[in-house]
Amino acid sequence: MKKRGFTQLQNSVIFDKEMSDGDFRIYAALKSYKHGKSGKSYPSQKFLADQLNKGERTVRRHIRSLKNAKKLIVISRGRKSSNI
Repeated sequence: MKKRGFTQLQNSVIFDKEMSDGDFRIYAALKSYKHGKSGKSYPSQKFLADQLNKGERTVRRHIRSLKNAKKLIVISRGRKSSNI
């Protein structure tokens, strides 16, 4: 799927020397799927992996890294839910 349009990112994220390239790609992808003013994003880890040509485990690792760096808040939606 080819996603059209653009996504705005804060300069502090773009120029963050501590953020890995993989973390940046996951962060940018999540921002591109955010819903309205809430800023919440619900793509599944599998969907992100497919869109970015990464493995699901790699996606989970980058999400954990972003969470630990306080760049991302993860709210569990249930045990069987694959959405982040």
